[in-house]
Amino acid sequence: MRHLVLMALACLHLSLAYSAETYVRFEGTIVEEMPCDINDGQPVDLDFGDAVAINKIDGSHFIKPITLNFTCSSNPIAGLAVTILATSTNFDNSAVQTDIGDLGIRLTKKGNGIAFNTPLVVNYPDPLTLMASPVKRVGSQLMPGDFTAFATAVVDYQ
Repeated sequence: MRHLVLMALACLHLSLAYSAETYVRFEGTIVEEMPCDINDGQPVDLDFGDAVAINKIDGSHFIKPITLNFTCSSNPIAGLAVTILATSTNFDNSAVQTDIGDLGIRLTKKGNGIAFNTPLVVNYPDPLTLMASPVKRVGSQLMPGDFTAFATAVVDYQ
């Protein structure tokens, strides 16, 4: 057993004697943050009003635009990535959950539902226009009353 340990140690020494090494170089450029504002830092309030008829809540009525304007301190050459952070309903992945379980606010871009928490490409200085409409779970019976929903828009350079 003692000879086996000594032989293993001798082999370890041999393998180290024939090892090679190389250098790894890391480089980059530190830049000053180039902030962008969305709608001059003001919140976006979208009011559907007092006449949202329960029997017409289907995603094709009460459609309202949401326009996000961007102001950047320098020109982002590759454009912007805008992410809508929201919790979707469990019946429509493109609908923001409201405080009423079977009601959501569907967000679309050019007729297609958007994916939350996934960047949308925006060519600066163009605005991002989304359409919002109330939707309900198929077969649900909503009660009259107020509703609210919240989402956050985050802008990053690409």
